[in-house]
This record gives sequence, C-alpha cells and structure tokens, in this order.
Amino acid sequence: MKFRSIVSGSHPAGNCFVMYTDTTRIWIDAGMQHVRRRRPNPLDERTQHIHSIHTRTSAMELWPPDALFCSHAHTDHRPKDAEEYFGKTYIQHTDEREYRVGDMTVVPFPVRHDPSAPTSGFKIYGEGGGVAVVIPEGEPEDTAPLRGCDFLYIETNHDLYWAERCDLPEGHRYQLKFHMDNAIASVRAFEIVGDKRDAKVMIGNISPDTNSPALARTVLQRAIGEYPMVAPRWSPSRVVNIGG
Repeated sequence: MKFRSIVSGSHPAGNCFVMYTDTTRIWIDAGMQHVRRRRPNPLDERTQHIHSIHTRTSAMELWPPDALFCSHAHTDHRPKDAEEYFGKTYIQHTDEREYRVGDMTVVPFPVRHDPSAPTSGFKIYGEGGGVAVVIPEGEPEDTAPLRGCDFLYIETNHDLYWAERCDLPEGHRYQLKFHMDNAIASVRAFEIVGDKRDAKVMIGNISPDTNSPALARTVLQRAIGEYPMVAPRWSPSRVVNIGG
C-alpha cells in the first residue's frame, strides 16, 4: 500500500492526505477553502476546477477519491459543501467502527482537539499489508491501539518555549492548547513507534509563528531515534510506500 501526503496538515490554511493502492483512493481531510464548481463532469478540468494549492498536482492525479474521511468539521479539514462535491463518498465520522473501502480498511479513533468539533485520527490497514496512522490535529486519547504501525503522521504544531515568548494575538494563543507542541508530540510518537525502528514518521501542521521544521525534527529525533520527514507547507510531499 502506498501513502501520499499532500500538504498533509502542514499549514492552518488547508489539510489533505491521500492514501491509495492500485485500485483504491482514500482522502483524509480536504481543506479546500477555494472551490469553484462548474457542472456536470467532476473529472473534466473544463467543468470542475479546484483552485487550491493544497490539493493540486499529485493529489488531483488521484481524483476522484473512493471515499473522503474528515477528521473534524473545521473548514481547513472539511471542504465546503462536502456532501455535494463528494456525494456518497463523504464520511464525517461519528463513531469508531471500521470502514471497508476497496482493499483498505479505515478505523477512526478519538483525538483531543477543539471541544466544539469532535475530532478523530485514522488507522488505515492495507489488504496487502501495512498499517498507517494519521493524526491530522490534536492529541490521541489512547496510543496503545496505535502501536506498531508502519507509518505515522503526527502534528508538531508549536514549540511551547517559543510560543510563551511570542507576541501572539489572544485568539491565536488560545488555539494553541488544542494542538500538540513538539514535546508532547515526541512522547506520543515514541509511544506509537518507539518499539518499531523501521517505522516511517512524518510531521506537519508546523506553525510558521511558533515553530520551525528544523526544531520540530530535532525534538522528534531525540525521542524516536531517527529524523522524521516533514510534510511541505505548500507542495505535495514525497510518496511514502507502506507495507507490501
């Protein structure tokens, strides 16, 4: 199974993750804030054009998805008029049951984030092998069921020391408590992949105001023993192969 991350939560303006095999395409979040729709054929660029740097290039090569899962209802994760754009493929999770989509199985799990928007992460199993864990934003309530995965995406939103010394708007500072800082993310990453040294780790949703990719990578490296990959802020990430 292959995992492709497209600006995978690296910026508050948009989040999009693509999981795919040769026969199945799953999108997790699609923070497309500028969507223009022209009828009738969604596959024809002349009739549907998505104006979004968050989902261009590689992601659009994998359009349309067989299913779209949204971690929560914030607009940087849930596309506007999602039901209309994605039809029956749209899933706003409300439970932790398994969803079978082609040759992949998706299992949502609870994440602590904004209390006003119940949030999930996702554990994805490939029929041919491989397990991925995607935590777009927030802190998982229990890491035990997530241990032993082959791929982990986790946010490293801010550095607490940096944030405490920044002159931030009050609203921005308030939002920080809903995100994982570098230290907390490193602990959770170690709990999930610490016993599996060949696991691949990608970090993202890195605030340009209160963190940096270099700092976040260094903190994570101290916890998991390897430098994680960094999801680019405005361009598609590299393709990460998971499992067989």
